[in-house]
Amino acid sequence: MLNVELIVEDGQGSSPKQSSDLRSVVSGGVDGIVLDPNDANALTPAVKETMDVGIPAVSFDRYVASAKTAIPFFCLDNVAGPAAPAKYVVNKFRGWRTNRILPPGAPLSIIAKEYTKP
Repeated sequence: MLNVELIVEDGQGSSPKQSSDLRSVVSGGVDGIVLDPNDANALTPAVKETMDVGIPAVSFDRYVASAKTAIPFFCLDNVAGPAAPAKYVVNKFRGWRTNRILPPGAPLSIIAKEYTKP
């Protein structure tokens, strides 16, 4: 078992809140950060500040654009991942007049860009 205290912050879909939350936990003295950025660009200043004080960070499912130093980035298959739930919805609601199902997500995220490809 890991001896880790986990602090979870919810940016609630707001990039300014997410940046504020990041700055708050950094000033509180954390040892590392795992990010799921709401927007690939909006967190860059807060992530730069995090890196400037020597706190390691990794990003999950969205990279942080223009970060001073590249941070590790872990991503899922954004196209295949939602395929099974989408097929379920299509089968469940046959006869509805739609040809596209768009799952909710951060509008500027990599996932949203993948979902909206023609």
